[in-house]
Amino acid sequence: AAATANSYPPPSAYVSDLGGKVHGRPINVKFVIHGWVMALGWGFFVPAGVWAVRYARAPDDAPPAKNAFVKSLRSQWLKLHWVLNVIGLSLAAVGFALSYMAVEDESGGRGGHLAVTHSYYGAGALLLGFYQPLNAFLRPTNASPADAAGKSTPRLRWEWVHRASAAFGLCLSVVAVTSGTQSAAAWGAVRGGDAAYKAYVGWVVAVVAATCVMEVVRWRERRGAA
Repeated sequence: AAATANSYPPPSAYVSDLGGKVHGRPINVKFVIHGWVMALGWGFFVPAGVWAVRYARAPDDAPPAKNAFVKSLRSQWLKLHWVLNVIGLSLAAVGFALSYMAVEDESGGRGGHLAVTHSYYGAGALLLGFYQPLNAFLRPTNASPADAAGKSTPRLRWEWVHRASAAFGLCLSVVAVTSGTQSAAAWGAVRGGDAAYKAYVGWVVAVVAATCVMEVVRWRERRGAA
């Protein structure tokens, strides 16, 4: 079907699996950079920010730090959390802008930004990501700051919302990146998209495995303090 004023043919209409070109030319470099910055932001910096909260911050019943490095990490966990997430979300914002411009290039300014499911996954992850700083700004104070068990009901509710929305956004980002590698194949980077998919899945598996190890270390640390 011919393209309308508000849509354009899907990438598969332009791409040859053998030729690997869109509109008779190589894949738009903005798509390539978009993929790299999104993978770096969502695949490294945002998870590292989550790790800063979970593992750099000392559990309430943890023993004293064994060395100066651990002590420094424990004192700077909130700053690490903020800095790592700001970098990750900034990269995501750059990736969004590049994707928007690339789609405009390929469609001749006719839009079609939500023509594939990858766009919805990415938009959902981005919205949840940028919700986190706003959510942190609205954080209620504890009923009794000196008492770890004296958290107010609004504070407990806030913590659950903050953690759940962050976890859901991170899961959405995994789906967005994996679907993005498949979109890369559709836009012409067949071999590159397949390699990126395998590399990213391998990275996610490694991060999950490392997280499991860190959970065991954290549990042993708390158990040793009991």
